[in-house]
Amino acid sequence: MMTHNCWSSRSIKCILMALALLWTSTSAYSQSEAVDSVTLSSRRVDDNPYRFSLGQLAVPAVLIGVGAAGLSGTWLKHSGSSGGTQAPDNIARFVPLAAMYGLRLCGVKGRHNYVDMTIVSATAYAIMGVTVASVKGIVRSERPDGSDMRSFPSGHAAAAFVGAELLRREYWNVSPWIGVGGYAVAVGTAALRLHHGRHWINDVLAGAGVGILSAQAAYWLYPVISHALFPRRDNTNKMAVTLAPCWYGRGGGIACAMTF
Repeated sequence: MMTHNCWSSRSIKCILMALALLWTSTSAYSQSEAVDSVTLSSRRVDDNPYRFSLGQLAVPAVLIGVGAAGLSGTWLKHSGSSGGTQAPDNIARFVPLAAMYGLRLCGVKGRHNYVDMTIVSATAYAIMGVTVASVKGIVRSERPDGSDMRSFPSGHAAAAFVGAELLRREYWNVSPWIGVGGYAVAVGTAALRLHHGRHWINDVLAGAGVGILSAQAAYWLYPVISHALFPRRDNTNKMAVTLAPCWYGRGGGIACAMTF
């Protein structure tokens, strides 16, 4: 059964937004420090590897800890009562990831080229997916709508927040507002999961923490994975993408050439 109380949907959204903006602001210093005095066009991985920092664990640890604590009581067992289609949830969780590639395709240069961006994002989503699936199988928490026992943590929230953190890190030096936009979408995704009665509050909080931490871990592992996949690659080289219209017979199209 669902539990109802005086908490409104707007209140839940405000709490999630505050947590997301807290993470954006508290991690700003470590992000800017990582690229200090290094230009995006000439940065080499070996010159400035991503290093583990205890400060980066603060917000994910709080989110996961509070979410886990909610499993033992009813103080965070609050959810919406609306059913309805889950299509917006399914789409919204991947919007930050799509934005990360979309901005690069539009010529906005972030931290990495397409290849390195894919290495980081694939690592982050792999870590997130394995973590979420494992915890769901171990905890076996019932969903608010009673459909199954895979409520904790929220996979949709985890996917949305891992994308938001990747987007923030990739384009922080272009504009901090890009990251804020990504986190706003992630918060909206979590709110939709609550509104549709698919998760409790503690589920989406823990999912957000898992997502952020997965993105952090991907950046810590990036130098090692990149070197393992491309041991002889000169990381100063960038991928070049050329698009050109073409016509043949009675038809036409777009030719794409990629060099890296």
